[in-house]
Amino acid sequence: MFAMTVPGMAYSAAEFEPSDLIEYANEQGVALHAHVFAAEVGEPPHPAILFFFGGGWSSGTPRQFYPFAARLAKEGFVAISMEYRVRQRHGSSIPDSMADASTAFRWAQDQADELGIDPARIVVSGGSAGGHLAAAIGTIAEHPRFGPSAMVLYNPVTDLRSFVDVPRLADLIAGDAVAVSPLSHVRAGAPRTIIFHGEDDKIVPIAQSEAFCRAMTAAGNDCELRRFAGEGHGFFNAGRNAFDPVMKETLRFVLPEIRE
Repeated sequence: MFAMTVPGMAYSAAEFEPSDLIEYANEQGVALHAHVFAAEVGEPPHPAILFFFGGGWSSGTPRQFYPFAARLAKEGFVAISMEYRVRQRHGSSIPDSMADASTAFRWAQDQADELGIDPARIVVSGGSAGGHLAAAIGTIAEHPRFGPSAMVLYNPVTDLRSFVDVPRLADLIAGDAVAVSPLSHVRAGAPRTIIFHGEDDKIVPIAQSEAFCRAMTAAGNDCELRRFAGEGHGFFNAGRNAFDPVMKETLRFVLPEIRE
């Protein structure tokens, strides 16, 4: 059901390297790191964007979003590609990955002064399973301070109910699919959102993003869906033809965070 590799990463990983690697949590002996790309322009406090990689909650690497993070850093964002626990390396479940994502968001707020960021201007982003984690931060997680200021989602999973009959995914869900489905938790006051989705995605059908955007709009939230004809899963990654137009639209959507 979910590919265990990230398609479209034909670039040299060495081309993009974070300015810092910071341990943001340690879960049962597993050190989790924030791969930080410092803002290259402007003065603090900067807006921030947190990226969560894809890989079916089972694999993947923060390097998937290095090209995105490097580009956003040039615009004045502190851009951070986050590690989180995945099944193949840590024997974890979807709720475990969700817990790590929430911890990562709280860490970014708690360390705002040290990171030079505005805790009220933290965008969450991710692709596929990572898009699910970002959406969960914006819809499911409870925030004692500020929630995310915006969500940028690339072919995200927003409804786990359709996967409960897939044995591997049912095991990863580890319980109630509704409880871990962002679609089931949309409410008024959710962050403004943009979703990028390929119309030919056979892994996460675009119908999921259509339903999520409808629910967001019905609740009075701002949600844009950018459809990409002829594109399948992972179409947005660096090295794919859609990367440049996706990056252009991503910048259009997030740059207002710079001016706020």
